[in-house]
Amino acid sequence: MPINRIVVCAIAIAGLAMLPAACAPAGPSRSTPTAGWYVQRGADATFQPCGAARLRVADGAQLRRRAADFGLQDGDPIYVQLSGIQRDGEFHPARIEQFGSTVPVRDCPMTGTTIQR
Repeated sequence: MPINRIVVCAIAIAGLAMLPAACAPAGPSRSTPTAGWYVQRGADATFQPCGAARLRVADGAQLRRRAADFGLQDGDPIYVQLSGIQRDGEFHPARIEQFGSTVPVRDCPMTGTTIQR
């Protein structure tokens, strides 16, 4: 087999080996439990993992139902524990582990908040 053909075959095989990674979605692909703050305003909703940046909630129908059942007002944050996927600035919830807390949450900072006196 000529050397040029060997090189071409090696490059083709290497390219095919990388194809699955190139087609995979960006960011984590498995659902992981995450605690943080859920806030909805009108049609928009965000999830802010503890001490991290806010993420837009994608496909949040299940969270909206829980918020309505809970009586959550627009703009009010609520502590939640969710399983889902963070990708491209969005959080795709898969399961609600906890919605609300019966005790004050002290170990989950929320950025962008102010203390009213």
